[in-house]
Amino acid sequence: MDVLSIAEAKSTPAIRFDLNAGQLDIKGRSIPENAPEFYQPLMKAIDEYGTNPQSETIVNFALVYFNTSSSKCLLRILTALSNINTKGTKVKINWYYDGSDDDQLETANDLESTSDLHFNYICVDENN
Repeated sequence: MDVLSIAEAKSTPAIRFDLNAGQLDIKGRSIPENAPEFYQPLMKAIDEYGTNPQSETIVNFALVYFNTSSSKCLLRILTALSNINTKGTKVKINWYYDGSDDDQLETANDLESTSDLHFNYICVDENN
């Protein structure tokens, strides 16, 4: 697999993981009925990627909302990326957030502190 691409739907984010470029983008709303099932193809792709990662991996999270079950899956994703990070590749996390949403930023901070990865926080104005 070279690229994992999942289209955005009403309750699930768009996911694009280019394994050759070392770039993962997750964008949209994540409130699937079964989050572990939805994120399983991504976890499989991360596991595959981890066997031969690029020297730098860039991950862009641009989630406007995610529920508790999604946050647990995001933590699993971050843990897998952290494991890749310890194997010599640099994992760069860009977390895009709405500046008016303090809860989203707090949750991202919690994920960062649990994951052993450093986040670059990028404020975006959702009204523009």
